Amino acid sequence: MDIAVVHDAPLPPHACRRLLDAIKRRGHRGIYVSLRRIGAWIGGGPRFIVGNRSFLPNAVLLRSFGLSISVEQFLARIGFFMHMELYGIKVVNSTQALFITRNKYLTLAILEKEGLPVPRTFISENLGSALTAVKGLGEVVVKPIMGSRGYGSVKVSDPDVAFEVMKTLLEFRKPLYVQEYLEKPGRDIRAFVVGGEVVASMYRYAAPGSWKTNIAQGGRGEKCTLPPEYREIAVKAAECLKLGYAGVDIVETKEGPVIVEVNGSPDFEELCKVTGVDVPLAIVKYVEEEVKR
Repeated sequence: MDIAVVHDAPLPPHACRRLLDAIKRRGHRGIYVSLRRIGAWIGGGPRFIVGNRSFLPNAVLLRSFGLSISVEQFLARIGFFMHMELYGIKVVNSTQALFITRNKYLTLAILEKEGLPVPRTFISENLGSALTAVKGLGEVVVKPIMGSRGYGSVKVSDPDVAFEVMKTLLEFRKPLYVQEYLEKPGRDIRAFVVGGEVVASMYRYAAPGSWKTNIAQGGRGEKCTLPPEYREIAVKAAECLKLGYAGVDIVETKEGPVIVEVNGSPDFEELCKVTGVDVPLAIVKYVEEEVKR
């Protein structure tokens, strides 16, 4: 079986290398493909190409649409992988699921509709409305709607500071995405779901002096055993977003667990290290089962 691992980077990042290794260990051929080298024909030529060569893998592990790209690039890349899906090539996670989870706002809207606990969140391009929301929520986190790894998130409690932050965002044509800050015990939980099961989970502790628990922001992981309630909502979150695998971030509050984000292409280096679970192998096994269907 040929399985392509696709990312925006010219060379495979760490997670992609781990996936390629797992593909090889399962006896398949792994191919790394940068998004900038793909192409497609309609009405002639090889239907899908990488460089000048035909590209027809059995499955694609799509790790990224890219970050610093134009709207047209984003739409073209979404179209390319939906095109592949039309011709029976399995894309994991699916193009639609990844598109949804790239949008924090839409992700939470779906989770709320399915009855899952999420933080109070407001989105607008109107500064006055957003400032009213900040005053009502108290301490908030202003986030990029398409951010990752905690970059660009700012915690504010002073409405005047929030005003300046949001005014600057509007100048750069960014929507105002404001979320209540949930008090937590210096940590949150990352639950990793594959094929409808939590295969590994860890606490993520913020670095000293920081409120961000992201590993990329200096946080550290520690193995944890999820209570049934946490396990249940993590699995349900992945299922309702139609994700074959997902990183579900949960905050422990006095009222119970709250899902703050769901990542459709999560990293797993720290998780593998602290739990001993071979997460990339679990993902590849899931892909095998999906191709057989």
